[in-house]
Amino acid sequence: MAILGALNKIGISFPTQQTAPATAPVAPAQQPVRPQGDTFVRSAPQMAAAPARPAALTPLPSAPAMAPTGAAPAVQSLGFADMMAKDPSAIWSTAQSPRLKEALASFKMGKLGQSVKDLDLRNMTAGQVRLELMRRGFKSEMSCIKNVATGQPLLVNGKKIPMEIWSNPDGGMVRIKPDGDVTNRFRPQAHLSISVKYPPDASGNDFNDEAFKVDYKGNAMPKWPKDANNPFPADTPAGKKFLDDLADDTHTNLR
Repeated sequence: MAILGALNKIGISFPTQQTAPATAPVAPAQQPVRPQGDTFVRSAPQMAAAPARPAALTPLPSAPAMAPTGAAPAVQSLGFADMMAKDPSAIWSTAQSPRLKEALASFKMGKLGQSVKDLDLRNMTAGQVRLELMRRGFKSEMSCIKNVATGQPLLVNGKKIPMEIWSNPDGGMVRIKPDGDVTNRFRPQAHLSISVKYPPDASGNDFNDEAFKVDYKGNAMPKWPKDANNPFPADTPAGKKFLDDLADDTHTNLR
């Protein structure tokens, strides 16, 4: 050291040895702690704090209920009178027999039943109706009211209920029940109905030969409920009213 001091005095110096930077003391290895049961319990590593849960969101309002696929068009919700005013063709069920489709097409094209297309027999007596039908070329035959299911005559006190059948060569037909039908609780009074036979030369004595009825405005109308497009269940008040309105439209009371 004395030599180094002397050399420094005469201007000769040597670089001093640099001291290595102090390093952080190494933490001693973590020692296992007293076992609990069959495993060692070690200190769990410190986890980052879980983020705060967001505030509950206000639920969105439910979407409005949509009509099921294949729902009936708007006209389907109308009553009888409104349906006829909006679109008379909507009165018909889409489940039609080939024979009915042919008859309706022929009537629409003017090839069938045109004799009843403009036949308004309201506010007439049976005698007045007969005169009008003869003037239009209808021919009559006497028959009786029959059970639609069996085709057998209905009897009241052992007697048949009279019915007149007036037919036109083009298929137009008018049935007159001059004494009414006491077996019918809905229309026991004297009345008539206008209809079209198909084929046009078929017998008017068989209800199955009647293709459809015609109202006083000349519209082709279902002859019974199964051919009608009732927009309501038949056993509901609305459904029953619809069928009652249909019957009133296709039957005319006699004076």
